[in-house]
Amino acid sequence: DGHASLKGDSVGFGYNFGAFYALDQDTRLGVSYRSRIAHDVHGNANFSVPDNAMLLAQNGHFIDTNARTSVTLPDNVLFGFSHRLNPRWTISADAMWTHWSLIRELRTDFSSAQRDDVLDLKWQDTWRYAVGVNYFSATNKWMLRSGFAYDQTPVLNSQHRSPRIPDSSRYWLTAGFTYAVLKNVNIHGAYAHLFMDDAAINRRGATGDFLVGQYSEQANIGGLQMDWRF
Repeated sequence: DGHASLKGDSVGFGYNFGAFYALDQDTRLGVSYRSRIAHDVHGNANFSVPDNAMLLAQNGHFIDTNARTSVTLPDNVLFGFSHRLNPRWTISADAMWTHWSLIRELRTDFSSAQRDDVLDLKWQDTWRYAVGVNYFSATNKWMLRSGFAYDQTPVLNSQHRSPRIPDSSRYWLTAGFTYAVLKNVNIHGAYAHLFMDDAAINRRGATGDFLVGQYSEQANIGGLQMDWRF
């Protein structure tokens, strides 16, 4: 088997804006927009060709070279709602639309005679829906959080699922806390477990080859943060 390694770097710029409205002292609505961000990635490609396939490396193919690719990461819109039931309990919900259909393919252009590497994605726009609950201690030094979210995959079907990005729809189960060390210093902790649908793949490659199978995935995410307000 041969091996190919692609590495690159890019810096992109975008912006965010939002609006917030309080229906009353207990109920709040919000909406925010995050812009799309364009990336022009420059890097290098390294190929390892086995001895019995060295014939493929003739005429400038499968040799180490520079490479570049361009991609525009999608914009999204978030709608949020929260309601304080009483001094101890608050519920919240949000829905986020992401413009994944911007990404139809990922194309890598090589400086050598190597033909472009094209990953045909044809992604579709997605929605993520989430609900959560917060509990405040009597002293307000502690706040506990828990939530659930359903996050759609942008992958159209098994024919367009890539082994590089074997994505599937996700179900988030989360828990977290905030502890007020001082009036202006808080510590936050969070944990999320992602349950993912089994993802089938039935993809035809550029050379007529087929990859047929199924992916099983789960993920665990943890975070710890401190904020200090001056």
